[in-house]
Amino acid sequence: MKTTLQNGTGFRTADLRALVNAALLATGFPLRTRPLLYSACRLRIEIRSSRGGVHGQAVLGRSARLPGLWMRLHLPPRRLWTDDTWRRIVAVTVHECMHLVGATHGSMTPTQRDCTGPLPDWALPLELRETDP
Repeated sequence: MKTTLQNGTGFRTADLRALVNAALLATGFPLRTRPLLYSACRLRIEIRSSRGGVHGQAVLGRSARLPGLWMRLHLPPRRLWTDDTWRRIVAVTVHECMHLVGATHGSMTPTQRDCTGPLPDWALPLELRETDP
């Protein structure tokens, strides 16, 4: 499935795309396939700057076979990061990707719902670098 990523942050688009793609794969989103029903559709991802917190929104899909097609993330600029911000960014991204494949807050574990889990192994090599001036 094709994705469109709109970057409204000071981070590199390639780094944001790598993070989102890894989270989509981890949650079972059909990134590599195109369900016939969605042959003309694209997953639209909007990433914006926030004033400090990490949060997001996503359309609830019916399943991995019939996923939602829109997600928005709000990320703070690097100067506002704490020691926990990167873990939180990954956790919120996974949380929103879970909505795309049909998970509701009621079907998530408390750790998934509240974005409090540890940094997953697949996220260790990833990073968000700032764009060059």
